Amino acid sequence: MPFGITSAWPKMFDLGFLLVAPYTAGMHGILQRWLRFPLAALLVGWGPHVLGAGQPTPANQPDAGNGSTNSVWSEYPYPIPDRPAAGSIYHVSTGVSLDAAGALSMLSGSRLVCLGETHDNPEAHRVELEIIKGLEARYPGQIAVGMEMFRSPVQPVLDQWTRGEIDEKTMLRGTHWYQDWGMDFDLYRAILEFARDKHIDVIALNPPEEIQKQAAKDGDAPIDVDPYQRKAMEAVFGGHMGGPKMFDSFLRVQLLWEHSMANRIVEYWRSPRGKKKRLVSITGGWHVQYGFGVPKKVIQKMPVPYSIVQIEETYVPPDKADRLMDVKLPPLPLMPANIAWFVDYKDLPGQVKLGVYLDEKDGGMTITKIVPGSAAADAELPAPSQLISIDGQPIKDMVDLHDALKGKHPGDKAELILKSGEKRITRRLEFVKKQ
Repeated sequence: MPFGITSAWPKMFDLGFLLVAPYTAGMHGILQRWLRFPLAALLVGWGPHVLGAGQPTPANQPDAGNGSTNSVWSEYPYPIPDRPAAGSIYHVSTGVSLDAAGALSMLSGSRLVCLGETHDNPEAHRVELEIIKGLEARYPGQIAVGMEMFRSPVQPVLDQWTRGEIDEKTMLRGTHWYQDWGMDFDLYRAILEFARDKHIDVIALNPPEEIQKQAAKDGDAPIDVDPYQRKAMEAVFGGHMGGPKMFDSFLRVQLLWEHSMANRIVEYWRSPRGKKKRLVSITGGWHVQYGFGVPKKVIQKMPVPYSIVQIEETYVPPDKADRLMDVKLPPLPLMPANIAWFVDYKDLPGQVKLGVYLDEKDGGMTITKIVPGSAAADAELPAPSQLISIDGQPIKDMVDLHDALKGKHPGDKAELILKSGEKRITRRLEFVKKQ
């Protein structure tokens, strides 16, 4: 079968200006709670936010109340400082401090470069783009990018994008960006624009939705998993799953993702267009950390030299403390990465919050609930109601909504047209800063 036709789960919308309920079918039913992030960000994208085995929790760290440091890296033969400066880069197995050029030189020897990110941190995506640009400069026309953020059936749309045949809105709609991934596209725009401008192949790594749902339902099927991966996943996520059976269902989907990603990478390399190319994969941290996820599954299918870059937050400030998972990893006789690249933990600039729960269906956006104390509540937006337009721009879907709000800043005002029952209603709203 030709590449792009064969082989991620539905994530709910979180654009900073929205709050929405988690999807309750399939694996999204695991955690019945309101989530600020898509569930996959909680389950597989928070590698940097896990405290190491035997390390102090935020409550008993010296600077408790002022944020949390990252102590995962202090246990290895060449310990990394407890709070390295943003921009610090370390070769983990030797403890050698590197600059960006040195790190890129080391990564140049790998055919597969696995980047482990924190999904909502723009600084992580800045580093990813720096690495992609550096490798493309060394190997012009010989670099591809694989992204967890896309399901494999949308590969033809990504190919149109990288050939420069479609605009951003068409690409977002065609790849179901907000339905399938849900994170603010501003986080990934620069990477995808660079890929388009340089005609770099972008490979959709995640499996089709129907395969994923089936994996979640196969509750009694045996699970073939690396023993260290099971230990790590049980430590990190087992306490959040509500029991062994639910954890096994989560683990089954996690492994499906990783086998799918590995299959997609190898399938690409075996195709004419990818035969001699190097590939940079962009995934959540736990898909690549320690090597037992995507890297091991790739080399089981095609042995190639690989490197893991874990992009780590050097410090989690107090206003983001709710994103820190306080767990203790069991001893693992494995290096978590080849390179640890430290960054600040930031937010996208200028984000605002509308303060509504939305349901996208039948070619429109329905406001189903208003968040108390929000801009929408202050403007007395009715719920339920259909959002017709913002400042005269029609709103048919999440792509329209994001486009209408992307230039807004705290304090800006907008005119909203809504339909409640048979009545058209006009409301003026003042945006507030995203919390």
